[in-house]
Amino acid sequence: MSMTEKLKNTLHDQVESWEKQLDEQKAKLKKEYAENKAADSREALFEDSKEKIEEKVEQLKRKISAAKSQIEEMADA
Repeated sequence: MSMTEKLKNTLHDQVESWEKQLDEQKAKLKKEYAENKAADSREALFEDSKEKIEEKVEQLKRKISAAKSQIEEMADA
């Protein structure tokens, strides 16, 4: 095998190695992207749930306040 052939084979092997590394890095990036997207979705869901719970708490506070006022009015009558 000539020196040129050896060099071509070496370079070809190196390129294949780099392509494999590139594919591995792409797979890692895709996995991280999916994980981050899921985390963002969870965070958005958490925020939505938090807002709904806070609204329910406020509604209950208003109901309690109204009930207390009504009880006081009945007691005064």
